[in-house]
Amino acid sequence: MGFRLDLDREAFADFFLSMREFKCVEGSEVQRHVPHPYPDSRSVTRSNRA
Repeated sequence: MGFRLDLDREAFADFFLSMREFKCVEGSEVQRHVPHPYPDSRSVTRSNRA
């Protein structure tokens, strides 16, 4: 079981905070996407979800 997330990258604008780039979608609220800079093999499973 898994999921896939496809982002519409053209909907995102560049924002900067503390010299770090954030991709954000502006609307009634700002939604941010911050890519993780390193490989991450962790995953959410039934046994480790909150």
